[in-house]
Amino acid sequence: MARLAAGLALLLPGAAAALEEPIPLPSGLVADFQELRIETREGQGALARFRFVAQNLGETAPDLDVLSADMDFLCDQVALPSIPVEYPDPGQIVISIGAAPTEFGVSRPDILQVFESYRIEEDRCMWEAF
Repeated sequence: MARLAAGLALLLPGAAAALEEPIPLPSGLVADFQELRIETREGQGALARFRFVAQNLGETAPDLDVLSADMDFLCDQVALPSIPVEYPDPGQIVISIGAAPTEFGVSRPDILQVFESYRIEEDRCMWEAF
């Protein structure tokens, strides 16, 4: 059963303010926080989906190594410290960046979106292949 975390009030102290500001990425792009979705899963820990928008994402051909570094940064430096207190040990974090805001679960082939999945080990995000 999936549930949307109700606002930023569920986040750790200080995390809400950090997500309200534009986030400079290692690539030079700037990401804005779109939403956090929490899916509870029996016996696997929660799945935390952090969704971001970087308006300039689609302006040049994406370099996958550069985008990967941006995704790693968002997981380690933004998402992990912002896990809601109700889900202290998520089983998985998914980071997505879109060129424009999108509705979750709705296919938008006209909008560039990238996704990465991570498991948490020793308070760090470890990349996982989908």
